[in-house]
Amino acid sequence: MVNYAFMKISPKESPKYVVAALALVWAICFLSYNVYRHGDGRYFFWLFDDALISMRYAWHWANGHGLVWNVGERTEGYTNFLLVVLMTPLHWFLPLNLAPLGVQLMNLACGAAVAIQLTGLIRDFCRKNGTPLELEEKIKLVALVWLLSYYPFLYWTLLGMEPPLITLFMLLIVRNLLSKPMETRAWRDDLWLAALQILAVLCRPDSIAFTVPLWIGTLLLIGRRIVWPRAAVVMALLVSSVALHTLFRKFYYGDWLPNTFYLKTTGLSFSDRFTNGFLFLRPFFAQAVPLALLAIAAVVKGPGRIFASLGLGLLGISLAYQIWIGGDSFVGMWRFMVPAMPLLFAGAAFIVTKYIGERASPAAKNPALVVVVIATAVWLNAAFLPWLALRDTPGRKITYQFLNIAIALEEVLKPGASIGVFSAGVLPYYLPQIRAIDFLGKSDPTIAKSQPHLYPTKGLLTLPGHNKYDLRYSILQLKPTFVEHVRWFDDDVTEPAKALYGYHRYHGLGLILLRESPHVEMSRLQATTP
Repeated sequence: MVNYAFMKISPKESPKYVVAALALVWAICFLSYNVYRHGDGRYFFWLFDDALISMRYAWHWANGHGLVWNVGERTEGYTNFLLVVLMTPLHWFLPLNLAPLGVQLMNLACGAAVAIQLTGLIRDFCRKNGTPLELEEKIKLVALVWLLSYYPFLYWTLLGMEPPLITLFMLLIVRNLLSKPMETRAWRDDLWLAALQILAVLCRPDSIAFTVPLWIGTLLLIGRRIVWPRAAVVMALLVSSVALHTLFRKFYYGDWLPNTFYLKTTGLSFSDRFTNGFLFLRPFFAQAVPLALLAIAAVVKGPGRIFASLGLGLLGISLAYQIWIGGDSFVGMWRFMVPAMPLLFAGAAFIVTKYIGERASPAAKNPALVVVVIATAVWLNAAFLPWLALRDTPGRKITYQFLNIAIALEEVLKPGASIGVFSAGVLPYYLPQIRAIDFLGKSDPTIAKSQPHLYPTKGLLTLPGHNKYDLRYSILQLKPTFVEHVRWFDDDVTEPAKALYGYHRYHGLGLILLRESPHVEMSRLQATTP
C-alpha cells in the first residue's frame, strides 16, 4: 500500500526532496512551454498524438456516443483501455482545450507516485538489511536524481501516455512482494497483487509479458517459496480479467484482437521485424551502456542485486518484445523501456554508493559520488539535452500548426463533413463531432489488415504503425472533405487528387478541400491554384 511516511521530512532526507522540487519546477515550465494561446484568447493544451487518439474515444464515451472513434463505427484504435477510462470523466467537467491539461496533471501525480514508491522501496529494503541511514539516504538520492532527470520518463509522463502508470504498477508489485515474509502474508496481499497485475494489463495488454515474470522473478530472487494455491488464485484472476476484456472486445468491436495488433504486427516477415527492431534499438544500446554496466556490477556483487536483476530482466523482456514487433514508430523515445528504468536506477545506486564509500577517502566521497551521478545522467540524456533545456520539444511546432488548422476547420466545415489525417491526434480530437478517416489505419480495419510498405526512413527498414497506407482507398475512394496532404512516403496521389481537391487559403493557412463540397463554407475561402 502507499506509505505516507515520506511526508515527514528529516534534515538528512531533505536533499532528495530538493531534487523532487526542482523536477516539479521543470515540469511546470514544460507545461507552460507546451501551451498555445490562440488569437481569440483561448488556451490550448495538447498531449502526444496517440494520447489524443485515446482522448477522442474518451470524449465520445463521455458524451454518450460509446467507446468509439467515429459515431456509429466500432473500431478499437487504442491500446490503453485503463487510461481511456481515466480520461473520460475529465470531459464531463472540462472543455476540449483544457481536458489535456487535466491528463497532464493526472500523469504528473502518477510520476510523483513513481518517485515516492521507488524511494519507499529502497528505504524498506535498506532498513530490513540494516543499511546505515546516511548510506540509505544517498542511495535514495542517487536513484531519484537519475529517475527525475531521465527525459523519456518525463516526456511520456507529461504528454499523457501510459508508461508512468505501468511503471507505478510494476513498483507496487515488487513492493507488495517484498513487504512481508511469505508466512505472514494474508489473502488480501495476494488479492492486491492480482489487482495490480490486472490494472497493468488493462493499461496495456502486452504488460502481461512483464508483470508475470516480475512476480515470479521477485519471489525467486528473494528465496521465497511459491505458495501454489495462492499463486493459482492470482493467475486465475489475471487470466479471467484478460478473458473478460477479450469477450468485451469481441462483443463490442467484433474482433478478438485490437485493431492496433493487426496494424503493428502483421504483414512483415520475422527476418524484417528482427532487422528493423535491432536497427530501432541501436541508439538505446549506446545510451544505456553506463547504466547497464553498473546494474551488471550490482548483480555480481552488491546489496542492490535484487533491484538490478529485476531491472535487467524487465529490460531484456522489453528489448526482446520490441525486436519481435519490429521496433516502434517513435524512434529514440524508448517508451517500452521506461518501466524497467527505476529498478535499474535503484540497483545502480546501490553499487555506486557502496563502491565510492569503500574506495574514496572521506573528503572525496561526496564529490566523487556527484561526478559519477551527473556523468551517468548526462550520458543517458545526451540525445535529449536540447529538449531538457526547453529550447524546443518534440512535435511542438507541428502541433501549433495543427491547432490552427483545427480552429480554421471548425469555422469552415459544415455538419456532415469529414477529415482525412495522417497525424490522428490533434485534428480529430479538437474536431470530435466530425467524422475522421485515419490514413495510417489505427482506427481503420481495412488499412490495419493490409500489407505494410517497406520504405526506409529514420534509419529503419520501415516505420511500424506508420507503414500501412493506401491513399487511393483513403482519399480517392472515401473522399474526405479535408485531407492533411496527398502523399506519404512511396504513395503519391497528387495528380489524380487534383480533379477532386482544391487548395485554399484561410487566415494564412493552406487547406486541401473537396471541390464543390456541400459541407464547406466556400464563401469564406480564397481559392488558389491546386
